[in-house]
Amino acid sequence: VKADVVIQNPPFGTREKHVDKQFLEKAFTIASTIYSFHKTTSKDFISALSRDHKINSKLIHEFNFPLRASMKFHKKKIERISVGCWKFFKM
Repeated sequence: VKADVVIQNPPFGTREKHVDKQFLEKAFTIASTIYSFHKTTSKDFISALSRDHKINSKLIHEFNFPLRASMKFHKKKIERISVGCWKFFKM
């Protein structure tokens, strides 16, 4: 499957470290432009991963994402997480 653009909100990798990496690596093979949401604490990881794959990345927007309790392990009704929207594009 090929696409012009992928827009994704992968798991943040809080419970399973770097699970978002799998989503990004797959998106890199599908499209030349990707928009993806990640925790802002992942900036260094995002930069290194995109550099390793020869993909440009740019943090285009930061915001507090309201994550509602939807899983049994969620302890708060709503948790606000600092999230960024990154644009990835092939060099």
